[in-house]
Amino acid sequence: MRELLHVLVQSIHNWAPKYHYKLTGDEPECLSRLIELDDAGMHHLLYKCGLLLDETSKKYKRSGVDQHDMFAPLMLVNFVKSFYCHDQAKNMQTKEYYLTVGKDNNKLCLPSNQYGLRSSPDVENKNKIHVLEILLPTIRLSRDKKAMAEKLKVLVYNSMPMTVRRRNQFQSSF
Repeated sequence: MRELLHVLVQSIHNWAPKYHYKLTGDEPECLSRLIELDDAGMHHLLYKCGLLLDETSKKYKRSGVDQHDMFAPLMLVNFVKSFYCHDQAKNMQTKEYYLTVGKDNNKLCLPSNQYGLRSSPDVENKNKIHVLEILLPTIRLSRDKKAMAEKLKVLVYNSMPMTVRRRNQFQSSF
């Protein structure tokens, strides 16, 4: 799986415009959206590649991961993103990891350049929240890259424990 992910990301890097893809999540700027994996599948893939401590959390390993070997010449960059949580009615921050893919573009040096700052809906809090302003480039995967992504999805879902696969099928049916 690790080698297939490496080949797929490298092939996209060679022709796509530069963009910072968030590794996990379901937002438009996520790598999982590009390769059409759900969040649990992406967590499992990153765990199998040795980037995550476990499949359920977003805790990345700090040592023992050779990012240069896995994604070279691409780079993993972390970015603390502020957002408004409607459930808790307050601003929160989360540390996200982004993979820089594509050809050089001076405008997007860091993931923070993709986001603008807006006032929070929380009237008591004067802090700003990050809002995606520069949308990801339109990328259509070629037939061979789609086949590679499909093969990766099959490998990921076949290596996931049966209980996790059932849970994902149950959640996606609603």
